[in-house]
Amino acid sequence: MILAQFVMFVIGIGIADHMARILRVPKYFLGPGILPLCIIGAFATRNSMGDVYVMATLGILMYFGLKFGFSAAAVVLGLILGGIAENGFLLSVRLGAAEGSVMGYLLTRPIPMIFIVLSLLSMGFALFLEHKEWVNQRKQHPRPQSSQKRLKFGSWGPVSDLSMRQWNLLIGLGLLIGSILVYVLTKEFPNEPRQFPMVLVVSLIMMAIWLIIQSIVITSVGTNSRPLHKWPVLNMGIIIGVTILYIALVRVMGFYVSTFLFMFGIPIYLNKERTGRFFIKCLGISLGYTLIMLLVFHHLLKVPTPVGWFI
Repeated sequence: MILAQFVMFVIGIGIADHMARILRVPKYFLGPGILPLCIIGAFATRNSMGDVYVMATLGILMYFGLKFGFSAAAVVLGLILGGIAENGFLLSVRLGAAEGSVMGYLLTRPIPMIFIVLSLLSMGFALFLEHKEWVNQRKQHPRPQSSQKRLKFGSWGPVSDLSMRQWNLLIGLGLLIGSILVYVLTKEFPNEPRQFPMVLVVSLIMMAIWLIIQSIVITSVGTNSRPLHKWPVLNMGIIIGVTILYIALVRVMGFYVSTFLFMFGIPIYLNKERTGRFFIKCLGISLGYTLIMLLVFHHLLKVPTPVGWFI
């Protein structure tokens, strides 16, 4: 693995300039070309369409999450490290219980204390940076910030005109209500399996309360922006609907046939050019891309893909 890192570094440096040219590909071709690769990656892990549905759901949710300031990196780290963290936590609980005190085991051993301190420093540094940005914003725009120090509940209008502060309040209330419901349901679990979810739920409740307080009292950077202002509701609704239909047809018509139809249809819808030349271009690109994927993944790499009426 160490040798592989050096090889990847050398190859990465050598082809970086050439790979950057991918960004020149129009988005109406690039987006539909990425989604089939995501489906292959999700399905090939356990040969389960359930993983594909989870991938699609998280993708749609994360699209809206990015508009409201959520970090995709945090979600990915949670999916990757969640199982590892739970196993480590339960092992620590067992060892602590065997020695007579779980908290004593976690708070007196050097390695756990180091990670606890690093975690607290990381969260404290993030709060410090946020406070610093807030102070700088107050210095640059003293009057607007002072006039909007507290959230005015009478200023609620259409969804597209809601500010980030109002969305933070709605999201915080939603997270708080959902966390309380999960907490009540988790209490019915057996003693050991419920411990790690309970810790997470309590942490989420505390963060939801802080988000609610922050949205009402504190004006921070970007909270007066309107994330869904002039958002193309109809356009994005159609794209999300077609994407869901594509994933559903994968199981019926087969992966490669559905991919060809998806690659052919999305660019025609997104691009305003409706000429015969563009139709032929879309047909050639979608057919060529599908054949390349069929050759590489089906014949060369033998990667399993969802099978329907066709391949």
